[in-house]
Amino acid sequence: MPKIRLNCLVVPSNCPVEKITRHHVITINIDNEESIHSLRKQIKEQHSPQFDDIPITEFVVRAIDLNTDKKEASIDAESVMNDVQNETKIGSERFPISNIHEHFPGQPSEKDIHIIVYLDI
Repeated sequence: MPKIRLNCLVVPSNCPVEKITRHHVITINIDNEESIHSLRKQIKEQHSPQFDDIPITEFVVRAIDLNTDKKEASIDAESVMNDVQNETKIGSERFPISNIHEHFPGQPSEKDIHIIVYLDI
């Protein structure tokens, strides 16, 4: 089963958007046969202890749409950051029981942001 690297950005509601920067992006290495639930579990673990008291069900995963070649995001990382700072929700919500490979069949471009989690806290 192929492992892929996904660049993930968590946007907590209790943090002013102007303080969210590209340094908030984390990378997750995960098998693309895993579920979206497994991905959100890893994202939560990476942010421990900051989000320990938040139920995993609050981590709603949104995937940035890919170009037709399924290798590059339809918008670049800088545009993602601009949208976040303008409080524009982007990406398509992913169902927790769906597999990662349904959206990411192979390794997407490592220079893009692939996942955004908007976290209401």
